[in-house]
Amino acid sequence: MPSTPLGQAYAKAFSDTAAARVWELRKHDPLPEPDRTPGAPHPDPILAARGWHMNHHGIYIRRTEPQPQPLLEREPEAGS
Repeated sequence: MPSTPLGQAYAKAFSDTAAARVWELRKHDPLPEPDRTPGAPHPDPILAARGWHMNHHGIYIRRTEPQPQPLLEREPEAGS
């Protein structure tokens, strides 16, 4: 957090402007609603592979042991 009053005013104005821009972008191109069924995997495949899923309260949580996933022929991070 900025320590000077001018820095704090700038940070607040920047934050408000960024929030307004995100709201405008989402209004024109909304994100799809995630599957809120208990046990549904996270929409991000990497997080889903790490065990993140929807619980019965509608919150994503991580299983203590991820579900086994099929091995890929190539690693996506390797850039091949």
